[in-house]
Amino acid sequence: MKKHGMLVLLCLLLVLTGCSGQTEAEPFQYEEIADIFDLTETDVQQMYGKPDEVMEDVLYGVDYRQYIFGENRFAFYNYENSAMQLCEAAVADARISCARDIQLGDSLKDIRQKYPDAGSKAFLPLEGYQNGTVKAEYRLLYGEYAYMSDYGIEVEAEDGTEWLVYSNEGVTLRYYFKDASLARVEYILQVF
Repeated sequence: MKKHGMLVLLCLLLVLTGCSGQTEAEPFQYEEIADIFDLTETDVQQMYGKPDEVMEDVLYGVDYRQYIFGENRFAFYNYENSAMQLCEAAVADARISCARDIQLGDSLKDIRQKYPDAGSKAFLPLEGYQNGTVKAEYRLLYGEYAYMSDYGIEVEAEDGTEWLVYSNEGVTLRYYFKDASLARVEYILQVF
């Protein structure tokens, strides 16, 4: 009887402290996706073949080259004549795996649960979305939504666009949803 009483007490303590056996989701960390920024132009072309389009430009004195493969795109830059480095990628297929065992087709709800959600439930205006032509709102999931800070936000736009956006150390990870299913993952390294 004593053992039974201790077991009941232990269960009550777990319930009262909110401990469910699951660990709390950790904020996004750059290290989770650092490998993608090691991809070279050659790596990308070996994975995707000949690009549908290549766009080249000079931005802020830096050479910039973007390869487009259907819905997938990869942008590279060089700084002070260094080798071209990946700074942006938009991936809409399974050739590059996502962080936290997330896969294309996963639901917004399932992915949201893999990251902290300790923020407000209120949505605020998101300035500048589609150059201000489409109304959008965001909800802070954690952190402070500011340039080069660590945060998570959920975005909803009147055009039906839904995003989950996470930032750490100047690196942004965006999950883009279509009909509440993950359709594309975007990786952005702030270089300008």
